[in-house]
Amino acid sequence: MTRPDVDPEYLTSLLNNFKAEVAGVNHVLALAGDGLLLATTPTLERDQAERLAAAASGFAGLANQVDGELTGGGLQSIIVEMAAGYLMVIQTPGGARLAAVTPANSDIGQVVYQLNLLSDRVGATALAVAARHG
Repeated sequence: MTRPDVDPEYLTSLLNNFKAEVAGVNHVLALAGDGLLLATTPTLERDQAERLAAAASGFAGLANQVDGELTGGGLQSIIVEMAAGYLMVIQTPGGARLAAVTPANSDIGQVVYQLNLLSDRVGATALAVAARHG
């Protein structure tokens, strides 16, 4: 399922370029604030990408709850460290999220920085959370 107001080919192209340009990135996803997968790199099967999008959305939801309880400053990024790598999630100004999966030897600061630049490049409108139709 995709949103009718988002061009998945455009987002996929941006994600593929990001993966090619940022060292060590295995997978990249764009997801709506409610966890709906908007686009992914072809390095993930669709079912796997949707499960990863749901997990990233869940992490972001929990982090937003903690932020609201403690500081209220707004979620910027989440980094989940695993034995073999990292899952990084950023929240975009439009309420959507970008996620990247990298191996353990990645420069996670650089990847998060580049995800933020990608968010700026994509713009709030392409990833904005809109009302669902149907």
